[in-house]
Amino acid sequence: MAKRVTERQDVYRVTVHREGPTDWWAEVLNLPGCFASGRSLAELKVALAEAMALYLSTPDNAVQVSGIEWKPRTGDEAGDSEEELKVLVCP
Repeated sequence: MAKRVTERQDVYRVTVHREGPTDWWAEVLNLPGCFASGRSLAELKVALAEAMALYLSTPDNAVQVSGIEWKPRTGDEAGDSEEELKVLVCP
């Protein structure tokens, strides 16, 4: 019998940091030690999904993180900011 796959949407608090004109990194506050970096916001989003999936996975249950809904500030407002990240988790 096949396992039933269930999806859920979770909300995580993320702090986004800007280092210079093109470097970004983010840490997930409610997943201690979970962080990612990227040369653009798009790259950061992909790296963060991968980092969160690795953090939430167990040896018996691989987790896929997708559907990240997140719009950090850019331009003059950019810098360190705390964002709410909505994530679709599929165990």
